[in-house]
Amino acid sequence: MNEINEIIVGIHPYAEKFPMLQEVELSELADSIRANGLRNPIVVTLDGLLLDGRNRREACARAGVTPTVVVYEGDDFAEYVIDCNSARRNLTSGQRAMCDALVYLEDGRRGDGRWRRGAIDIGTGSDSEGPRKLLSWAGIILDYKPDLAIRVTSGELSIKEAFTLADAIRTSAERDKIMAREKVRREKDEAAAEAEANAKIVADLTIAGETKFLDLVNDGVMTPRVAWAAYREETRKQREAEQAERDAQASYFNGISRAIRVAASSAGHMHERMQPYDPADLDERHNSAFTEEKIDALLQFAHEMKAWVTSK
Repeated sequence: MNEINEIIVGIHPYAEKFPMLQEVELSELADSIRANGLRNPIVVTLDGLLLDGRNRREACARAGVTPTVVVYEGDDFAEYVIDCNSARRNLTSGQRAMCDALVYLEDGRRGDGRWRRGAIDIGTGSDSEGPRKLLSWAGIILDYKPDLAIRVTSGELSIKEAFTLADAIRTSAERDKIMAREKVRREKDEAAAEAEANAKIVADLTIAGETKFLDLVNDGVMTPRVAWAAYREETRKQREAEQAERDAQASYFNGISRAIRVAASSAGHMHERMQPYDPADLDERHNSAFTEEKIDALLQFAHEMKAWVTSK
């Protein structure tokens, strides 16, 4: 830095992120400068923007002292301003973190809800945990409740209180994002299931030769599900008749199966089983089956049944 007398044309935006001293503190600083002179010069950029020394400048004006001005020759204005204000005892750690965050944000070091990797040097180890957490809180405040930042830097609101309010909004926003992603996934799955079901319906209608309903689907008159429902309704009586026929056939063969099992269990023991036979114990319809003619018919049935079983 070279000591020169430069006209200060304005305040650098980074320097404005830090609050001025309270009135009592400014008066005390003015008294000190009046008695002892300005010990630390005011620092400006090459184009005359004040980087450090707003409070000293104001105190010099009150004390009637012309300040010494020097030019900052570095290239990282953000880090320089933050370093100059890091030891200010009138600011809490939360206020400093919020001011730092405002400078970093102005310098383009935040995006997509996070501080850009490698853009901020907080250090490592246990000593960095506190500042890192506070800077993280400040970032969330700037993302979701930026109007609270000035209340934090002024000391009106603690950074923790501001973070709690901002984080409630962030949590709600994240929940909405998760629900939106879940909805998209669910709709995608439902669309895939619907497409699979529709493809099966079209295949079934094709197999059934139902060109009428296929044409209605292709022309957009009916959806596959509606076409399938209409087809099922149109063929309902036919399907019911076919089902009744299948039920009758099943009943018939179930009856034959029972008769075969009973007869097979008596093979070789028919004489013993017939000993207690009394026609009076049976009604006329069942008693009439015990005739030579019916037995011959049964033998013929057994012969045909055996041939059918053998041919299967």
